[in-house]
Amino acid sequence: YPDVATVHGLVEERVAVCPDAVAVVFGGCRWTYGEVNARANRLAHHLRGRGVSPDTLVAVCLDRSPDLIATLLGVLKAGAAFVPLDPEYPVDRISYMVEDTGTPLVITSSDLADRLPGGVERILVDSQWPAGPDSDPVPLASPDDLAYVIYTSGSTGRPKGVALEHRGVVNYLHWCDRNYPAGVAGGVGSVLYSSVTFDLTITALFLPLVQGQQLVIPVTGPDRSAFDAAIDVVCSGVPISFLKATPSHLEVLAAHLESRGARHRIATIVAGGENLAPRLVARLVSASSTRTTFSNEYGATEGSVANVMSLTTEPDEHGGTTTLGRPITNTTVYVVDHHNQPAPVGVPGHALLGGICLARNYHDRSELTRERFTANPLSPPRSDPRVYHTGDLVKWRPDGTLEFIGRIDNQVKLRGYRIELGEIEAALNTHSRIQTTAVITREDTPGSKQLIAYIVTAPGSTPTTHQLRTHLQRQLPDYMIPGIYVPLDQIPLTPNGKVDTKALPAPDHHRPELDTTYTAPR
Repeated sequence: YPDVATVHGLVEERVAVCPDAVAVVFGGCRWTYGEVNARANRLAHHLRGRGVSPDTLVAVCLDRSPDLIATLLGVLKAGAAFVPLDPEYPVDRISYMVEDTGTPLVITSSDLADRLPGGVERILVDSQWPAGPDSDPVPLASPDDLAYVIYTSGSTGRPKGVALEHRGVVNYLHWCDRNYPAGVAGGVGSVLYSSVTFDLTITALFLPLVQGQQLVIPVTGPDRSAFDAAIDVVCSGVPISFLKATPSHLEVLAAHLESRGARHRIATIVAGGENLAPRLVARLVSASSTRTTFSNEYGATEGSVANVMSLTTEPDEHGGTTTLGRPITNTTVYVVDHHNQPAPVGVPGHALLGGICLARNYHDRSELTRERFTANPLSPPRSDPRVYHTGDLVKWRPDGTLEFIGRIDNQVKLRGYRIELGEIEAALNTHSRIQTTAVITREDTPGSKQLIAYIVTAPGSTPTTHQLRTHLQRQLPDYMIPGIYVPLDQIPLTPNGKVDTKALPAPDHHRPELDTTYTAPR
């Protein structure tokens, strides 16, 4: 991989090749690579004049627009690292992130400025874009300098900033460039709908610019979310090189394609963040008018977006899950038991990540950094001295690929039994009438914790509780079989496209499908 490159350096190389090609499309606005680069350069020179240098953290609070793209590139070109702030976050959360980074300034717009804490210096890019030369600034950042800091949820309730260096991100983008073919005739590269605070966006935003393709930013409205707008683009039949989304979002996309009788023309669908069920792959294959490749990405924000990939054009019929695949180049995955010894093939173990992909640290959280980033326990070669503890349970398959089982922290204890909720979801997803599921434990009555399964079924009849329990009894022990099944039109999602467990409704014990099979506790 280009081990002396930076993220913005890869984009600059593409600008030199096709300066007049369209880079960003936003409604009726079309910016060429040369225009985006010149705008980013003016901001970069301005930031350097204000003392910004490598590893300086510059916060960016902007809606999805061409200005956001130019701003992120401008911060990188200045040698600094960007800290994305979602304008839709609560004001208190934005304030915490700004104060925690100690950023000297925030780049934002006039309509968002009042969401920022007082006392922080602002650059308002909508009122007047900073002046400066159009030429590329002399490179300052090296592969070992920070590219960005993304804040993720913390178990203590305090978001934690994950500090990523250029080296790991460049390695990931280079792998994607070689494995996700670019250049669909008459089409676009990707559709940017997710928040830049979600590292899934790193792929959707930077890969098209590295490959010289068009990045489409759908226009939103009061009653039209970014993902709704992205669905409209897909359903229009425009050729798309790749679309990256969580499986939960892909479920929604598949339902729209089916209800509209539309067909997509996506060359590569990249799934990440959750388990990709074979049934979902089959639905998207049947809704395609072109040959579609599926990439199942597994990884962590702490590992530069993704670390393990599986490329396929057909559903994997291995139970209710899809193989994660094999580690990408310059990345290692270790599967270990509770004693940090290698787990045998087929035996679940903890996933440890190693290689140049690893984040530098958690910003200003030295204790947490020492806890999650440790010395490699398996006597590694000198090139792989430390590992990141993902908190995931995985296992090696006999064919040398990885299979995801669930989160260690998604393990619940019910009536003395340890239960992996992901295993129940995988078993439910093998039912012919079920499209997607979410299983949680609830304790609506103190002292009475129980398993609840939320299900989205295919159009037509909904399976009864008895039918679902009978189906699960063929695969799971009795203590892992939910007692209540709640049918939903769709699983509620967070803004990042993951299952929003807090929005799952309390079960209604008087549902008709329970009348003949439900037995009250006694």
